[in-house]
Amino acid sequence: MAHPRVAALVLAAGLVLSGCGSTGSTQPTAEQQVCSARADVQKAYDTLVTQVQALNFGDAKTTLSQLTSAVDGLVDAEKNLATEKRAAIEPQVTALKATLQGLSQATTAAELGAGLTTAKQQFTDVLSTVATTADCSTST
Repeated sequence: MAHPRVAALVLAAGLVLSGCGSTGSTQPTAEQQVCSARADVQKAYDTLVTQVQALNFGDAKTTLSQLTSAVDGLVDAEKNLATEKRAAIEPQVTALKATLQGLSQATTAAELGAGLTTAKQQFTDVLSTVATTADCSTST
């Protein structure tokens, strides 16, 4: 009778121990990191557009700084992508950073609004390319 109890205890211990290894946190994939960074850029961009439309220049300048930081996060995340995926995204993100530098030079809400109008298509293209390249539809 002692042997079935020992066997049951060993089996239970094995099940408990096997479960311990599978509950550890997993690192997000490069694509998931890029998609998360893309979502941050999208959110900051949408907030910036709303603030400019409301002629809230002070908050818009702050959000522009947050948008720049979000794009920097996208640049960092894209570095982990495979070479061909990085090559598809990198030139557009580099151009987006240049656009943001131009927007940061705006001194009035009207200038910022005009710059955003010009940059709107670029943002749309970059966000679309990132979403397609990193397959963000399943990662976010």
